[in-house]
Amino acid sequence: YGTATVGNQIQRLVLLAMVTGIAATIVYRMQRLVDLSGTDGLTGLPNRTWLAHRFPTMLDATRGQGGSLSICLLNLDHFKRINDEIGHQAGDRALRHAVDALREQLDEGDFLARLGGEEFALLMPLPIGRAWERLDSMRRTTASHPFLADPGADPIRVTFSAGIAGWPQD
Repeated sequence: YGTATVGNQIQRLVLLAMVTGIAATIVYRMQRLVDLSGTDGLTGLPNRTWLAHRFPTMLDATRGQGGSLSICLLNLDHFKRINDEIGHQAGDRALRHAVDALREQLDEGDFLARLGGEEFALLMPLPIGRAWERLDSMRRTTASHPFLADPGADPIRVTFSAGIAGWPQD
């Protein structure tokens, strides 16, 4: 391929550096897209896609360890009323308020994911009885932290209803 001159070697190094830079940029952007595709933009929580990919792995790990796994489906009560009465921007803030209240109560190993709208899934590595007790405590604590739409506005209680299923029981 010709003679090896200093000029040719410099050209090859420059091209190699450019290709390496382009490849690194592509890999970074692909990783970023994967991260974003599994995260809810409003709350920062993992989303339904993340849950669909992660849940089978979590269930297999629990099965292999002989443990228990409880999944709770949470739905914020009368949330449409908040959006209708005080607006969607305040509704978004109320949603983030509820998520923050729930996050504060999570233990290590718990996972909270937003399924859509005002619906969430909570995974807890606990037997169903202990998970139910924790969920009820979370429900009471969340209800005791009202949301203030604006300074001086009346506080709005944000509550949720939930159902629970456990492995290996259910």
